[in-house]
Amino acid sequence: MSEVPRSLAPWMRCLRAAAAGAAVLAATAGYAAPAAAAPDATASATAQALAARPASKQASITLEGADEPITLLLFEWASAPAPLGFSTYVPSDMIVRAPGAGPAPTLRFVANFGGVLQEQAYLELAPLPAALTPEQAVAAIARSAPAGAPLRRCSGADCRLGWAIAEFDVAAGTKTRGRAAGVVALGRHGDRYFRLTLRHPLEYGSGFGPRADLILNEWRWRDTGAGL
Repeated sequence: MSEVPRSLAPWMRCLRAAAAGAAVLAATAGYAAPAAAAPDATASATAQALAARPASKQASITLEGADEPITLLLFEWASAPAPLGFSTYVPSDMIVRAPGAGPAPTLRFVANFGGVLQEQAYLELAPLPAALTPEQAVAAIARSAPAGAPLRRCSGADCRLGWAIAEFDVAAGTKTRGRAAGVVALGRHGDRYFRLTLRHPLEYGSGFGPRADLILNEWRWRDTGAGL
């Protein structure tokens, strides 16, 4: 092949570049452009699922070996310190003592069986201060344990409450209030620790326990939609 004159060299380089571009276009003809990454729909799906929870529903609890119908009412603690906001269902014969926003709010579900208010039968959620280390959180729970109540570090089936990090049993009694039973547990959601207390007079055990279980089983965190 004869040598290309120097005067035509730049023109030939342009021609080759154009031909290469045309080849690329021909090779990709008929193919769709890469799709943009789909936005994460998890948060939206969680919000929709929680919003779809009905305001009330029917359930049953077992009392003295017999199933008893019970009405459950939806409760949502939207003002809880982040990320501890949640919703759950509460038996209609319990009262919710919900605080407003604040540095150390405490939420209680209190027995009101048959219209008789019993302030000493309750399920309580108390957020611990933010930014605690695991050791500081365990120490905070240990300080709330009465003298002689051993604190158990546990996980899964080793705990009375399967999600607990540490817990101790409530076994107390006074002349004025009588004997009480229950459990105090340390839990964590996201980066925040919390204390959950289940306490009741001994004579309330058969009725309070199943109702507390309903509240805990229906618990859904607002940010993930997951249970305890």
